[in-house]
Amino acid sequence: MQKDEGLMLGLFEGASGLALLGFYLSKQIKVSAFEEKSFALLEYIITSLNEEQYGKMKIIHSLSEGITGIAYTFWHLNKYNFIDFDFEESFSGYDELLFNLARDDFAKGTSDFLHGPMGVLFYFSKRLEQPKVKAYAGHLINDFLLMSKRDSYGLRIHNLILEGTDIRDYDFGLAHGLPGQLLIMSKCLDKGLNDLLINKMITEGLLYLRNHRRDCFGEEIDSIYPSWINEDYGLYHSSNDANYKCRLAWCYGDLSIALAFIQIGKNTRNQSVIDDAIEIGLATTSRLNPKENLVTDIYVCHGSSGIMHMYRRLFIATNLKAFSDAFDHWNNTTRTWLEHSDLRSPKLNNMSILEGLTGLCLSFLPEIEENYWDDILLLS
Repeated sequence: MQKDEGLMLGLFEGASGLALLGFYLSKQIKVSAFEEKSFALLEYIITSLNEEQYGKMKIIHSLSEGITGIAYTFWHLNKYNFIDFDFEESFSGYDELLFNLARDDFAKGTSDFLHGPMGVLFYFSKRLEQPKVKAYAGHLINDFLLMSKRDSYGLRIHNLILEGTDIRDYDFGLAHGLPGQLLIMSKCLDKGLNDLLINKMITEGLLYLRNHRRDCFGEEIDSIYPSWINEDYGLYHSSNDANYKCRLAWCYGDLSIALAFIQIGKNTRNQSVIDDAIEIGLATTSRLNPKENLVTDIYVCHGSSGIMHMYRRLFIATNLKAFSDAFDHWNNTTRTWLEHSDLRSPKLNNMSILEGLTGLCLSFLPEIEENYWDDILLLS
């Protein structure tokens, strides 16, 4: 929780995420020092944003490291009574800028949650009671639709932000692809925004995902859904087989897709989507070997603590013992690895929510509530 002058301000890599952790630690383990340090971090963020040297930060709009994530942090802390201040007065001035930059992203073929326009839409979805924000969100949904490809296979959209992405590729990850995008749409739908249009988009997007589902497992087919698909090859073409050897992780894979489906099903009042989610989730519970499932560290993004936390979420949503048992397995795996880790190593001490100590600590918090920190990961 140490603050220094070189500290980044963002949610996933800097002071905002660290402040979020501090307030939750203070609430759940009753140590006031964490709250005091978190208030100091918030003061540091506000001061830094107002200083000329941080002017460039105001045009970095990503949820991960820009203004969108910083504003979301203050909204979340204010909404759930960690802090008390006039959020709209302090942050609504950024809305038009974020809206315009998100539209630019769509025009460039970018539809990312962490680093692009879907992160902005996610943030706006929290504030749809504000008329201007609701209008901005509606425009962004229309932009998404305009940039989408729609046919008998369903709806999908390019996300060219990741290095090496081909114009023919479509992403199936929660972090960068269609499952997360549809989930954000469903959050807007749940708040009453463009009911008919969003429902149609979600239905067509789910059709596309289901059209690429594989239920038979072979040597090279270890997951139900791929990490991505290249449409130059036909459906079920062997050239896409390697993409079905997908890791067990938050960023990609069946486990996070199952959690996305559960929430989409709840938000759209569609039990069949929830049933699919449970089936997909249960299919992952036999995947216990870290090496075979490309689990190589203890962090949240593609490590054991993220897997542990997602199984805890699935158990809370379903009350199925299989998910509780899977949580126990990955909890024990994470603790065993942690016992043999050097807590002084530069990597382990970084402040990343996805690949560092901040996220690791958050994943071990003892209580899970409906309105919880993992909203930033699209898990609640």
